[in-house]
Amino acid sequence: MYFESAPTLFKAMREGLRTGDVDSLRRAAHSLKSSSASVGVKRVAALSKEIEGLAKANDLVLLDGMIDALAAEHERGANALREMLGMALPVT
Repeated sequence: MYFESAPTLFKAMREGLRTGDVDSLRRAAHSLKSSSASVGVKRVAALSKEIEGLAKANDLVLLDGMIDALAAEHERGANALREMLGMALPVT
C-alpha cells in the first residue's frame, strides 16, 4: 500500500499547489507523513510534516520546491525500504 499510494498523494499535492487548494495539499501531505512514519521512512515523514505545516499556513512560495524535494527523498526512502524487504527496485 505504501508504494502504491505515493503517486496519487504527490499528484494531489502538486495539483493542490497548482490550483491553490491547500487543504487537499495538506491532506495528502498528512497521509504521506503518517504512512511514512508507520513504515520507518522518517525523513519522508519529517518533510511531509513540514509541508503539512506550510499548507496550514498557506505558504505557497515555500511549498513549491519542497514537493519536488519530498518526491526525491521519497524515492530514496522507498528504494531503501524495498531493498530491506527484498523487493525488486523499480525500473526507471
